[in-house]
Amino acid sequence: MASALIFMLILSSVSCGMGLGVMDYDKATNLYTDRYTGISYTNAPSVYEPMALSKEYARWKSPGGRVVFYEIEGMDPSLWLAEEGKTVFYSTEVTLPTLSQMEPNRILICVEETLTVAIAEITEPEEISALIDIWENGEAVPYPGTTPKATYRIKFQSELYPGLLFSLIYVEYDNGDRLLYSRDDGRCVPAGDIIHSYLMGD
Repeated sequence: MASALIFMLILSSVSCGMGLGVMDYDKATNLYTDRYTGISYTNAPSVYEPMALSKEYARWKSPGGRVVFYEIEGMDPSLWLAEEGKTVFYSTEVTLPTLSQMEPNRILICVEETLTVAIAEITEPEEISALIDIWENGEAVPYPGTTPKATYRIKFQSELYPGLLFSLIYVEYDNGDRLLYSRDDGRCVPAGDIIHSYLMGD
């Protein structure tokens, strides 16, 4: 009886651990490779964020630290993963979509403090298309060195990539300047009036 119980406990332990991967990391290529599937992942720019994390998928450990990889709700884990700090990892089989290629159908205007809170949303297709065009085709300007009076996160949602967000920074200044900005590459463009009108409740 005791041996049968021990066997059941061992079997239960093994079963609970099944499916949890172990990653190997290659610093030269910046690739994390799943030891069991052979799939390699690298980190995406910070404009890509997970909508929500699902179950733990794999871990990488080193003497200096560790990374815990999670599945992203609504996304194929063989192509997309994320870690708790919002970094998205994508398979080497994936080409990252541009903002327009994601075909966003909703924009959340958010404030970020302890938690990220959406205070307004944009769902009008014409306004979404206009903001995508502003970001991708607007003339770049230098990012000001002064502190803005207000800062928000603009998060584009997409049915084509249901688990991903495309996140930009939106700032307003006392002189009337309104800008969209990405910390990844420093791109900064005038944002126009659409976002401001939603913040004003127009």
